[in-house]
Amino acid sequence: MCIEGRIGEGTANWRNSPRLKKGNDMFVRLYANAQNKKEAQRALNKFLHIFKPLIKEAKLLIIEPYWKIRDLYVIEIEIKAAKNDTKKTLNEVLASISDHWLEFGEPVNEWLASSTDDNCNFMLSEFNMVWKQRRVMT
Repeated sequence: MCIEGRIGEGTANWRNSPRLKKGNDMFVRLYANAQNKKEAQRALNKFLHIFKPLIKEAKLLIIEPYWKIRDLYVIEIEIKAAKNDTKKTLNEVLASISDHWLEFGEPVNEWLASSTDDNCNFMLSEFNMVWKQRRVMT
């Protein structure tokens, strides 16, 4: 899996990031290739199934047509992390969605995969883009 990032002057590497803190919440925005809400819901279900090892609880925030691009739906969810939320598990889950992720932050707290990225060779057909952000609860 190829992982890159733009954080200041350097490039982040997921394998060298600090251990994930337990109890973090995640915000995820999916851009699903879907002609209707039913297809978007199927894409969401597939995503949730893949992310299942990391999820204690998930809350759907929105699922609606993307105003800029036809046949694309925006899905936003909040995820409460499971206790087995580790770098290794996250790495495996991300690799099953796309082979190329950009990382942002120091320490890394955002991940972005896009089927339009020149370095992306594999992305699940249900998705055009996936953005994940980890939010530390205080």
